[in-house]
Amino acid sequence: GGGPFVQNYDAEIYEPAYMHNGPRPTITDVPDSVSYGETFFVQTPDAANIDRALMVVPGAATHAQNWSQRANRLDVTQVAGGVEITLPSNSNEAPPGDYMLFIIDNNGIPSVAEFVRAEFGLTGDLNFDGFVDGLDLGILLGNWGQSGIPLSGGELDGTPPVDGLDLGILLGAWNPPPLAAVTVPEPSLVVMLLGALSALGILPARRWR
Repeated sequence: GGGPFVQNYDAEIYEPAYMHNGPRPTITDVPDSVSYGETFFVQTPDAANIDRALMVVPGAATHAQNWSQRANRLDVTQVAGGVEITLPSNSNEAPPGDYMLFIIDNNGIPSVAEFVRAEFGLTGDLNFDGFVDGLDLGILLGNWGQSGIPLSGGELDGTPPVDGLDLGILLGAWNPPPLAAVTVPEPSLVVMLLGALSALGILPARRWR
């Protein structure tokens, strides 16, 4: 307390030094939402120079405190036309919601952010094809008994190792793709086909009594 109040009409704009190290990389396309453990593609013409990615929770400041402040540094893999990034498989590392995704080049210069939503995918869909089927079962069984396996590898209950509890979760979410329509041939055609295979020696001849 004490002393007169002086109104200050000055303002300053701060730009980090790395923003003047060259042009900013650009993101030209990114998915709207990504499931935990999923590897997703980010299109950019600057792929060869991208060093890493950063996912930042949008600011929610009040009383000088940003209670939801969170940032995840993510590794990138250069591929044709862009980079691939894998979202953490543990939702404790990146709680569900919207994130600002930055790609950062070798000079430490970030792109303009694009929004990406982190969300839970279809339980048991380990290969992210929209179904829970034999392919996902194969992934889980391939990691059977192992610890340190991510959600996308079959650790569905969050408690290592991959075991019967995880298998039960996957089977409980079983959702295979629909079977294609099958045309059943006429019986006479089947008889002719079997006769031809038998004559060729592919099927053994059967004696009828």
